[in-house]
Amino acid sequence: KLTYLQDNIYSKLKSYHGESISKLYLESQRDSIKMVKDVIKKNRIDCNFEKVKSFVFSNSSDNDMNKEISLLKEFDVPLKESNFLPNKEKVMYSYYVNDTYVFHPLKYLFALKEKCLNKNILIYENTKIVSIDKENDVFVCKTSNNKINAKYVVLALHYPYFLVPFLFPLKSYIEKSYIGAFKTDKNYKFSSI
Repeated sequence: KLTYLQDNIYSKLKSYHGESISKLYLESQRDSIKMVKDVIKKNRIDCNFEKVKSFVFSNSSDNDMNKEISLLKEFDVPLKESNFLPNKEKVMYSYYVNDTYVFHPLKYLFALKEKCLNKNILIYENTKIVSIDKENDVFVCKTSNNKINAKYVVLALHYPYFLVPFLFPLKSYIEKSYIGAFKTDKNYKFSSI
């Protein structure tokens, strides 16, 4: 899914770093979605790309949801509040937006890979880079026994441990996700967090 709703990240960012950083992060998330959307359209990638509603909901009586809703409204996010999810399940707090998307990530990545290979762009998988230096306008990526020169480098990592080699950030933690399922005779089109 491509959504800029991530639990109560914006109110957390505001409390730690201020409102301008929180808004900047929101803009970066929305810009990222637009970038993927533009790549799909420009390259005519068939990846089941579809606009859907995204929901955030809670049954907790804490005040975090209200803070997040207020801040998102302040940032002019076109959200709607509800006490029901699309499957008619009643929840204590819920809000949603209409400008998020779902897509098939493997179809998207395979199509991008083909586009890259057709343009003679090399892709290095499972390649351990020990350092990256910039010389003039070229990145020199050193492996344990080789060098790769590149104009652009994409590091696709879950944790940015390269800041200090082999040192995981202090805020790294194990996380879980949950998925709920229910029987329906309708084709609901929504995403939730």
